[in-house]
Order: sequence, then C-alpha cells, then structure tokens
Amino acid sequence: NRDNIQSGDLLVWTGDETDGKDEFYLKLVRLMTMSDYGHVSIAWKVQDTLHHVEATQPKITFTKVSNKATFYRIPIGIPVSDQQMSSFFDSKLGLKYSFLDAFYAYIGRTLKDEDRWQCVELANYFYRSIGIDVGPVYVPNRFVRALMSKTGQPLVYYGPLTLGA
Repeated sequence: NRDNIQSGDLLVWTGDETDGKDEFYLKLVRLMTMSDYGHVSIAWKVQDTLHHVEATQPKITFTKVSNKATFYRIPIGIPVSDQQMSSFFDSKLGLKYSFLDAFYAYIGRTLKDEDRWQCVELANYFYRSIGIDVGPVYVPNRFVRALMSKTGQPLVYYGPLTLGA
C-alpha cells in the first residue's frame, strides 16, 4: 500500500519501470555496476500525494511519482518533517546532475563538485543530514544494502496502482 510510504523513505528503481524514466540509462548503470538497481530517490509526501526528489539527467527535481511506476522502497523507520525535507532539498533543486560524479562512484572514487550531484550521492548526504550515516557508499546496489543494514528495514516492492487501489 503506497499510503505507508513516508517522507524520507528511499525509493529504489531498476530500470524496468513504466513511468517514463530512461530505462536504457538505468539498465546501463545496472550492467556497469553489476547491480540490481540503477537509481535511487527520496520520497516526499505532500498532502498525501507521493513525490520524490531525485538527481537525474539533467538536474535535481521534485516530481510526483506516477501511479504506473514500479519501484522498491526502504522505509527508514523515523519520521522526517516537511521542514527537514525543505531544509535539505530546497537549495539543491535545480542543481545539475553529474555524469562525472556517477562515473567516479562506479569506479570507487568520489569527486565532489558542490553544485553537481548523482542520485546516490544526494541520498547519502540527505541521510547523513538526518542522522543515518552508511559511510562513503555511492553506487545504488551497495547503498541499498548499506541502508537496509543500518536501519534494519526490508526492501519492499511496489507495483503500478490500479483504479480503485
């Protein structure tokens, strides 16, 4: 039930979604990283509507999660207020995505350009800001495992919503 998703939960994407994400790019990320996942984003509930913040080409965005989307979720198990979400993300919305940061993450290095981000880097910095530190992990598969281990929370699958659901 998507009603259980809370602001601050991690949304995990494989590239098999039907919500318009660049499936080719996510599948390429999965291949390059030998990962089950190609992308992560942070859930943000606004007036009971599920949105997410994500670093994706070309910039960090805040968008509604499509009812057609299939994804996984890691519930973080702690409440995150709108003020905490705004405090962290408002200054980052619109900043550019960094293919270079993503590439370096995949080869095990971190190049931090303060005005450019990749998805796991954004998620990792967000979780540190609310007290969940999983260490210097910047590849989707490793980040998902590290967050599950740190929070003790499972990975939960969500399929497309159907009318009346």
